[in-house]
Amino acid sequence: MEDSERVLNRKYIEQQNNIIMQQKKELQQQQELIREQKKMLKTQEKELKAIIDNIYEEIYIVDNNGDYILFNEAAKKRTCYSKINMYEYYDLSGNKLDKNDLPITKLMNGESFKNNRIIEYNQNKRYLSINAKPIFDDKGNFIMGIMFFRDITSHILYKESIEMQLEMLNKLIDNLDLPVIRLYYPDLTIKDINQKRYNILKSAKPEIESLNDIIGKKYLDIITDTEGNDIFNSIHEQIKEKKTAYIKHKKWMFLGQEMFVTTLFQPIVGKSGDVEELIGVSFDITSEVKANNQMQKTLKMQEEFVANISHELKTPLNVIYSTIQLFNIYFKNGSLEEKKDTVLKYISTITQNCHRLSKLINNIVDISKIEAGFYELNLSNNNIVEIVEDIVMSVTDYTTSKGLHIIFDTDEEEKIIACDPEKIERIILNLLSNAIKFTEKGGKICVNIRDRDKFVEISVCDNGIGIDNNYLNLIFDRFKQVDKSLSRNAEGTGIGLSLVKSIVELHGGTIYVESKFGKGSKFTVMLPVRKVTQENMLYSSKMGNKNESIKVEFSDISS
Repeated sequence: MEDSERVLNRKYIEQQNNIIMQQKKELQQQQELIREQKKMLKTQEKELKAIIDNIYEEIYIVDNNGDYILFNEAAKKRTCYSKINMYEYYDLSGNKLDKNDLPITKLMNGESFKNNRIIEYNQNKRYLSINAKPIFDDKGNFIMGIMFFRDITSHILYKESIEMQLEMLNKLIDNLDLPVIRLYYPDLTIKDINQKRYNILKSAKPEIESLNDIIGKKYLDIITDTEGNDIFNSIHEQIKEKKTAYIKHKKWMFLGQEMFVTTLFQPIVGKSGDVEELIGVSFDITSEVKANNQMQKTLKMQEEFVANISHELKTPLNVIYSTIQLFNIYFKNGSLEEKKDTVLKYISTITQNCHRLSKLINNIVDISKIEAGFYELNLSNNNIVEIVEDIVMSVTDYTTSKGLHIIFDTDEEEKIIACDPEKIERIILNLLSNAIKFTEKGGKICVNIRDRDKFVEISVCDNGIGIDNNYLNLIFDRFKQVDKSLSRNAEGTGIGLSLVKSIVELHGGTIYVESKFGKGSKFTVMLPVRKVTQENMLYSSKMGNKNESIKVEFSDISS
């Protein structure tokens, strides 16, 4: 019995020893595993610390007392980091934060937040964006918190600088005397517009009552009809290459007046590199366009003038040359005496064509002098009624020979005004010449003088063929000529009436025409009633050879 118990006890002891050995072995394994885990944790801690230290943001871990228990290298650079609440904090509006609104207070109260932007004051002013995360134990008690501070000072200052520059730009644009518009791209929605551009749009579209009718609307819906949709193709094609788009010579209407503009659309590129906005600035080129149009018109008129001059020069020269050739034949044949009557007739023709050339040269020279500012009047105080009456009486024989009846009428026998008698003669003879040209045989020409208080009115009217409405606005233009087909015997360069208008204006007067096609014409000259204290008596009101002047002025009327 005792032996069997001893055997059992021995086996039990061996079993227990084996269990103990096994447990010891497992304990050793566990201790080895713990050592490995500690080693791994230590390595991970080093790696984590290295990672945390290399993070740009400031990282703080605080305990439940608000003391730092861990912070990274970025946080160490701060001047003071023993207590987070040793700094002064303000919101972005500049209001100091209450204690309950401090980031650390919110964190320790268990509040989690992101992108909480504040201003921190210590020795320097900093703008911060703070993220915070509280950590709780199993019972929900706050044990620690993690805060991430990102310094956004440079970003805020840059933004403030941009906003300040933008504000200055907007003020500049608003006060700039140029139409400016800002558009979103690519839909071309109106983002902003300055007062000048707004006024132009409102003038073109009275239904626009305020900026609310424009901002946020498509440019295509607001744009004036005269600009047209074709500008958009031009804009898009050029903006694709991020180039400034130029829209040239578009016509606008502003306050009822036609204006021409060139608009440049400058692309504004965003962070992505894509065009986000367009700034359109318009430049008024109305004066340039009108000047160019006027230049084109003048060049065309000059071309016509040169053609007319060529004809007017060739015609009398051909007549004179042909007559000389004929005389040469008569001379060689010894028939000059026999052809005496024919020779005298041709001499008269030569004389008339010499007068035509003289008139043409005189007109060209005088027009050139007027353009150069060298044409002067020799003013003296004269009886304008007597001057005009003498001129009219001197052409009565000529008009009678043409089968025309001329009448002079006045409501005053004497009216003394300052004038240049020679130039007045030229004005009246030119107007009479035109009346004779365009009045058929049996017609009547009337010359009237009326006292209009501060002006003397001199009118020359006829019952001839009149002037077509298409030519009424052209007859006083330099280089223009009324269609010769309207007259049976009209010649000339078309500069005579332009010269008359210039001479009248040099006297301080005006001239205008009234006419009905097929009924006749009336030219009216208004000369101011005034006198000069110092008279230039180079020319007397009793001028010399009027017959010679008449021959010159009437030389382009067929005999």
